[in-house]
Amino acid sequence: MSQTDTDRTRRLIIASFWAVILIGLPLWWKTTEVYRAQLPFTEIEQWSRWETSNLVFPLHFIFYFAEEDETPIELEQLSRNLERAFNKQFSRDAEVDGLVTQLSVTVDSVKWEQSDKIVGRENEIDVDSLGNPMEEVNGRYEFYISPGSGDMRVDLGNSRRAFVQINRKDWNETAITKILPSLLVSFFHSEYLLLSALFKPPSSEEKPNIDNMRAMKYSPRYQITFSLMNACPSTLLVDWNIEEAVNMYLKPFLDELKILSEVTVDSQVQYYAQLTVTPEKNENEGYYYLRPEMLPHFVNSAEWNLASAVSSYPTLNMILYIPEANQSPLRIHNSKGHPIDNNAFLIPRWGGIVINNFQTSNNSYTLTVEKLKPIIEIFISQLRGLLGVRKFTSDDKELSAKVRYAPPPSTAITAWELDNLIRRRTAENIVAAISTLKSLSQLVSEIPNMVVLDHIQTEVLQALDSLKEACENLRTMHYVAALNHAKQALERSESAFFDPTMEASSQRVKCSQGASLINSAVLKKIEQPSDKAKSENQHVKKPELCQDSEDSSDEEEVEEEEESENDDAFLLHQAQPEYPGAGKQYLTCGLYSIDLKIDELRSSGRFARKRKRRLDRDGRKKPLMPLPIYFGEYLANKEQDFDMPWDIVAAYHRGLIHREKRPSPYIKIRSNIFKERKRKKASKPPICQCKPPADGSMGCGKNCLNRIMYYECSPKYCPCDELCSNQRFQKGQSVQGLKVIWTGDRGFGLMTVEPIRKGQFIIEYRGEVLSRESCFARMKSRPNRKNLYFLEYNNGEVLDASEKGTDARYINHSCAPNCHIEKWLAPCGEQYVGVFASQNIPPGAELSYDYQFEACDGANCQPCFCGVENCRGEIGTSKSKMYNNGGK
Repeated sequence: MSQTDTDRTRRLIIASFWAVILIGLPLWWKTTEVYRAQLPFTEIEQWSRWETSNLVFPLHFIFYFAEEDETPIELEQLSRNLERAFNKQFSRDAEVDGLVTQLSVTVDSVKWEQSDKIVGRENEIDVDSLGNPMEEVNGRYEFYISPGSGDMRVDLGNSRRAFVQINRKDWNETAITKILPSLLVSFFHSEYLLLSALFKPPSSEEKPNIDNMRAMKYSPRYQITFSLMNACPSTLLVDWNIEEAVNMYLKPFLDELKILSEVTVDSQVQYYAQLTVTPEKNENEGYYYLRPEMLPHFVNSAEWNLASAVSSYPTLNMILYIPEANQSPLRIHNSKGHPIDNNAFLIPRWGGIVINNFQTSNNSYTLTVEKLKPIIEIFISQLRGLLGVRKFTSDDKELSAKVRYAPPPSTAITAWELDNLIRRRTAENIVAAISTLKSLSQLVSEIPNMVVLDHIQTEVLQALDSLKEACENLRTMHYVAALNHAKQALERSESAFFDPTMEASSQRVKCSQGASLINSAVLKKIEQPSDKAKSENQHVKKPELCQDSEDSSDEEEVEEEEESENDDAFLLHQAQPEYPGAGKQYLTCGLYSIDLKIDELRSSGRFARKRKRRLDRDGRKKPLMPLPIYFGEYLANKEQDFDMPWDIVAAYHRGLIHREKRPSPYIKIRSNIFKERKRKKASKPPICQCKPPADGSMGCGKNCLNRIMYYECSPKYCPCDELCSNQRFQKGQSVQGLKVIWTGDRGFGLMTVEPIRKGQFIIEYRGEVLSRESCFARMKSRPNRKNLYFLEYNNGEVLDASEKGTDARYINHSCAPNCHIEKWLAPCGEQYVGVFASQNIPPGAELSYDYQFEACDGANCQPCFCGVENCRGEIGTSKSKMYNNGGK
């Protein structure tokens, strides 16, 4: 190679190298760049520390003072004094607790011009009719103050009005300034405590709030499912007019709550709803009862088809349970061993249950709208607790004034209670939105290579704007607007946090850098309570006895709460405490929820310690609330003992599963199989003379010629076309709710789980069509086979369902049957053999027909075990020719 060629090659290599550097390096840099939209980390941090805005809930009190000539009151000065006294009380509480929220009060005092009609009256007053019609404004309340000769009393109306009577000796500015704040603040103090609980972790010294543990987490939409659980419909078949009752009694309550959440309602009826607990019997008084420790196991979640816990929005289950006749009357005992009046109890954050005992001689009963009224009232009381509605009452147990409440409104919720609920739900949404944004900020900050797209930034900015709007609307007393903005803030923050692009990018980073490093880096700075605080602050969900606690005395209510709190038998599972900044719950139920892990760690003994060692074998602390995107590592490292599913265990204990009692296997077929000849093909099927009904109803009724002759109409030639009702076999219009059961001496049988009316087509008997000779040959070839399923088909032919057929083969013989066999001619010329109801059959009844069995080759007749009064003793006493007969 010449010198010139060498130089040219060297220059080409050098040029190629620099071309790769100059072009490839920027290209590599661009293609490997991680796009991160800028998030407002500083603003999110300010919100999490409440440096941007405090939550202020303003209240506007308007006092109407009665005109009193003897001791006139200077209203302007009194208004200023009252306003200072109210705000001093609430501000002092806020300073003590170190909170960022408080109640703020403005006061107006005016003369009550019509007070002469009220002053001095000791009887109850229609408070809602006092004064002029008031514009309904959340947070604005009217108080009508009057002197009187008796003790101080308060009459609360339903529409933001109250009447206060003060003794005449205290009718002066100084006394009124002391009395009214101390009196009225006690009604709002419990609300203040609930708001304060949102901003601080619960201490080990203070009791958990029962109402918070009972209420569902806020959702913009709920579903209420009313379930009628009929334990034994064969002895008592119960139906209910639940739709009409809901529209009449429950709808006004739900309409009031539309301002907070949309609620949808559905209903269902389930038969044979068995319990997983066995009630005990009170021999002295002759009733059955459930002890308090049995109530957590009352709901048979394995067999009861209730709403799914993974639905898109929360479901409230309201159950009306009808016990079996041999366990009736069934009552619920309280912790003292006494039956409670309404026979109902509530499962916190799940639903309510009412047990109803019917005393009737009939085997069917319908709950009309009027009869459902007391039951719906109990359900409404339970729904109030589940949806967070608190009774507006004073929390001062030593209140010097007598309080009288107006009769409950038709809506079952007063304006005082609705305002209270709106303020609390607004605060909950604001706190949850800030918590979510803080978690997102920490996640992005700790993972430098995480991709953050522009729409994530937009969602975060919109969430912050909604938070600002919510706080601003709170200051101006626009509570409904504040609630809507708070909901938007929560929805947008969660939309950003759970965006698929965030999860995908975090998974890629996890694969490249290692799961354990990222897990510890992301979670180490999230505020977590200590192990000691965790163990001290875990709360317990317990089912609660519904004893109309709102109407009971304060002493009884406190006593019941203390007893229920100390009763460990009520334990359902550990509820998570809420902490500021780290209070999000990603999974609230199911095998992979944090609740299950807390339950496992709470268990005592050698096996619990083993499980705990397995959980911590990698040497890292398991976080209280792991982020969902890293939870797969926990599942991969976790070992859990296998347990048989509860539905199988429950069925085994009830005797429904037997290892040695299994139906013989067979193949289900859709039509008869002809082993020895071809299927017939009729040239032209019989055609009826029916005309299609003008009103569009089904044709070919009882006067149809084909129906009278037991012919099925042809879909191709019937004049009624699609409106023909005489094609039951061809369309498969059989009963779907059939179940194979073990009957004991009679082997397996067939039971219906739904009502069947007289004359209804139940099921088709199918099998292999054989000649009688082939049938006898099969019987001789199976001498040791106990179960034979033969039924005469036509003209010396037999249907054999031993190997191929339908569940009709399990129907047993009875000397007093509730079914019979009918043969219908098919359009093709073959026959359909069907089982039809001879009478109305209730759910849970076993199906049977008369075999009219004919013993073959001089064999002895089989003994009959049907057990009816007119039993013939043998299957085959009637030696008639085999027609419409069957045998096993």
